[in-house]
Amino acid sequence: NVLAAVPLAKYALGSMLWGKEELRELYILAKRTIVAYIRMAATVIIAVVVRLCLDCVGLILTQQDALSASFWFAHCHKDGTCVLTGCLLFFLSLAVCSLFGWACQDWITDPSRNPFARKFSFSIMVDAATWIPISVSVGKTNALVEWFMDVGKDNLAQMLPAPLLRLSDWRTLVSSCLAALLTFSCAVMTHLAMKYCRGVADTKGQGLRGFLRFFLLATITCLGWAVAWSNWELVLSLMDALEPDHPDHDLTLVRVVIAVCLVLSICFYLRFGPEPIIPDPQLQHLCYSHGYSSSVQRAFVSYIVYSCVVCMVMVCCDPTYGLLIALASWVYSATSSMFDVQALLVLCGLAMLVTLLSALCSAGITWAFEVDALTSMRLSRSVNDACAKMVDRRRSQFGEMLSQVQKAGSDACLMEAELEEVKDAHAGPHCLYASMS
Repeated sequence: NVLAAVPLAKYALGSMLWGKEELRELYILAKRTIVAYIRMAATVIIAVVVRLCLDCVGLILTQQDALSASFWFAHCHKDGTCVLTGCLLFFLSLAVCSLFGWACQDWITDPSRNPFARKFSFSIMVDAATWIPISVSVGKTNALVEWFMDVGKDNLAQMLPAPLLRLSDWRTLVSSCLAALLTFSCAVMTHLAMKYCRGVADTKGQGLRGFLRFFLLATITCLGWAVAWSNWELVLSLMDALEPDHPDHDLTLVRVVIAVCLVLSICFYLRFGPEPIIPDPQLQHLCYSHGYSSSVQRAFVSYIVYSCVVCMVMVCCDPTYGLLIALASWVYSATSSMFDVQALLVLCGLAMLVTLLSALCSAGITWAFEVDALTSMRLSRSVNDACAKMVDRRRSQFGEMLSQVQKAGSDACLMEAELEEVKDAHAGPHCLYASMS
């Protein structure tokens, strides 16, 4: 018994050591993930601050009240000049930020060329340069969608009788058409860019071609957020359709609509995702050079998948109906109506807690399933399905050929061939192989 217990003790000691090594790897991964989340938070904060400055410029140019607009240049109502100003502001921020990111990404982060890079992380500024136009595009998409809905509603009011117009909420219909049109248009543009421009996700490049590639990458990234926000605007317009005369919607209705949106987004992503809008260069080469998934349908599905991800985010982070603001309001009821020191502490504490829990969950997922933040750019559901169909088709063809060969080479076929040879020495082929050609 003592001799039998020795191997068991060694096995138990080895299992304990293996567990300690795994826990150490998880601890190191968790530290790196927390740092990455903090860096990402700093990047988004810088982008939002710059976006606030740009929105203030837009509000001044369009003579809007900053307090009533909540310092967000995203509402133009029926003013076409306001929408045009917002679009010009977006393209200006996109061009300037793309030029800064492309020109400064090498030397500003190199300690040998920039001595301050030894102490400060300037890569956050480069990443913020890509997030600034994204943040600007969300507000301008909101203004564009609202302008189209207001103009479309006025046109429908002139075409349709008043009773029919009161019975139906055309705001949701117009929002649905706009979301579908924007999604399809962006899918076509992305498909053409991926088909005729190789290595879009590669941000390294020299000369004018390198800048244009960086600019194209930033533009497609902004298009993804624009489509996603238009779809989220569709969810908000659905709430307005269910309660047209109530600006403050019923809490039960809000929960039901958001829960249905969340369930549909998760189901669609699990069925068709992951499908990246901007695949990495290797996956892009596999899709568009080898033809595994090079249709407009792939780009269209990728935008819907990305919209599902953004909808999941907005369920938690929407400033009006989000889960986090509801939790903060529950912790301190005055958070949503006024701002004081206590409300600020509640929001900061909640932000730090959510960041810590999200980083730990992300580290656990990475440790358990060996995936990271860039895995979704390297995986494609459509490519996987195309490869599976190709393998099944070749297996079925090989099986048919093998069965024909086995049938042609059987004893019955040989005996039949000998009898035919005896009957007619000048006959043609004795076994039928035409089906194999």
